[in-house]
This record gives sequence, C-alpha cells and structure tokens, in this order.
Amino acid sequence: GELRELDAAHFCAAGALLWHEVSGGEPRMLLAVERRGETTGAKANFLGGKRDSWAETPRAVAARECWEETGYLLSSAAHAAIEGGARPVAWAPQSKFALFLHELGPEDADLVARISALGGPPNPLHDSTLERVESVPL
Repeated sequence: GELRELDAAHFCAAGALLWHEVSGGEPRMLLAVERRGETTGAKANFLGGKRDSWAETPRAVAARECWEETGYLLSSAAHAAIEGGARPVAWAPQSKFALFLHELGPEDADLVARISALGGPPNPLHDSTLERVESVPL
C-alpha cells in the first residue's frame, strides 16, 4: 500500500526493516543498536531517522537514513530500491513514522560484516548514539 497524501506530507521520520536470508533459509533483519544515555541500556531499533527538510519524501528519508546508519556501506541498489519503491509496512500516526520493507540483495549479503570491520560505530559524525548494526532473527 501507499501512505495517504496527508500522512506523506506531514510525516516526521522514516526508516526501513532491512531483511535478508542466510544459508539455511533463516530470515534475519538488521537493527541499529543505540545508547541514549549513561543510565539506560542499549536499545535496538529499525534503521531510520528524522526528516531533514520538508522537501524529503518518506522513502527518501528511509533510504538516506539507512545509508548513513550503515556507514555509507549500503549498496546503491538497495538505496535506490528503498527510495524508489519499498512498500510501507507500518505507519505510526502518533509519532508520524513511516517504516518500509526491503529485502537486501546479494551485494549486501556481507553488509553487517563490512560495518563491523569499520572497528567502531558505523557513522559517529552522523549519529553519536549509534553503536553498531546487528543481524537478528526475523
């Protein structure tokens, strides 16, 4: 489905549930592990974030945020697919958050390993709370 015109115009944030299958056919999804304070533990979230300008569409925000939160390692094919046609799977009216679904292709099969190889947070300049990206069972 599509977002209603009113929701697409007034959304505040967007992200994507990025998923893939590993050998043996087990579906897995990528989660951003973030720490938001000294007293709170790490929390896992979908990759995503806030709209930077009113000109951005929900899909453009989801694609940009996934690209940034993977340390700019998400393939251009995945970026284009999220921006160009990923289907919304959830709309949270209270937070005005749009979540899109995207199956990662073979070019991103080792994405989590490539992010881990950075040796630290995927993109500390973009998001100082992001510790890592994990692949967990769907």
